[in-house]
Amino acid sequence: KGEQQGLLASKDSILDFLLKGGHSTTIKRVTLTEHFRSRPALASFTSEEFYKEEGGLSVMTEVGSNVGLPSFQLKVVGGERPEGRKYVLNEITECVDTVYSILTGSRLREDPLRAASLVHRPSVGIVSFLTEQRDELKLHVEQRGYTQMFEERGVMIGTPEEFQGNERDIIILCFG
Repeated sequence: KGEQQGLLASKDSILDFLLKGGHSTTIKRVTLTEHFRSRPALASFTSEEFYKEEGGLSVMTEVGSNVGLPSFQLKVVGGERPEGRKYVLNEITECVDTVYSILTGSRLREDPLRAASLVHRPSVGIVSFLTEQRDELKLHVEQRGYTQMFEERGVMIGTPEEFQGNERDIIILCFG
């Protein structure tokens, strides 16, 4: 869409731009050799997608209690943005309800992520790509009276930039 509107300065990433821009002789290229912080299903994707030419990454072995657990779950809730706004209330409601159900165990019996949460109390985060959606998520948590519970359990609600350097056992993406 940005390309159609003439908004792109470059089709390359910042790293590609630097490496192609004559700076490649001053920037030492460093790549991963192993991937140990993600579930193997996720790490294998990274290895295949970005490190195939280097022979792939050494991926950790799956922990026995995690074998067979799903890495992804897709929930399409529908809904539309209010006129001139950048949030979808249906998504906000579903995300907050899902986190609440994980924290309280109220819906975990039907949830595919249940097994992961029974081993330990999982840390949870909601990532929103839009700041207005993030703000509405936080407001919804407050309006529902969940603020204290979410804070005590370390639930993080933020944009990708705000999650930089943080990790959670369960991440919910809320696109808006």
